[in-house]
Amino acid sequence: MQKLSLKDFEHSISPSTWETADNLVQAGSVKNLREIEKHFWVALVETDEGDYESEVMITPHKIKAYACECFGEGRRLMCAHIAATLIRLRQFLAQREEAKQLKAE
Repeated sequence: MQKLSLKDFEHSISPSTWETADNLVQAGSVKNLREIEKHFWVALVETDEGDYESEVMITPHKIKAYACECFGEGRRLMCAHIAATLIRLRQFLAQREEAKQLKAE
């Protein structure tokens, strides 16, 4: 897996995957985003085809690994469910950082 940055991973995925992922996020389809262990995040992505659990492992700024229930054996490319989870995670972390800065003022 190539090294991807959480802040701009969209430049490394196909435009159609990005568009689908963005639509999923806009529709509120990424549910129950939670940090299971430090830097290990899980979310449920609801789609018309079914619901998929996606998992991502990050460092503070790099995407280390990902997996999705939609993955077939040997799949290596990022699916829209993973991309949607990463978009939502990026939003969540930005909101958390903003709240922390406001609290510090």
